[in-house]
Amino acid sequence: MRQQEEHERMRQQEEHERMRQQEEHERRRALLQQEEHERMRQQEEHERMRQQEEHERMRQQEEHERRRALLQQEEHELRRQQEEHERRRALLQQEEHELRRQQEEHELRRQQEEHERRRHQEEHER
Repeated sequence: MRQQEEHERMRQQEEHERMRQQEEHERRRALLQQEEHERMRQQEEHERMRQQEEHERMRQQEEHERRRALLQQEEHELRRQQEEHERRRALLQQEEHELRRQQEEHELRRQQEEHERRRHQEEHER
């Protein structure tokens, strides 16, 4: 009888130890899963932030390119306007020069005609 009780007690102890080890194993497995889950969450978060930063960098670069293109357009337009202004100014100078020449020519003819008229009058009066 005593041997049987001893045997039963040892069997229960072994069962108890086996269950304790199984619980410990389950606990460690759950911890590992948690750690794996956390590692994946952090990795996903890191990837999301990396993509966000990349997206923002590309957006800024596109904005920079757009502004640079606009500036070039404005510079081109300013140069075109300046060239147009210079062309019109040169034309005006030419016109003024031509007008002065015509005016001087006209004044010279008027003086010649006046001189001629006086000469005729003086001859006529003589």
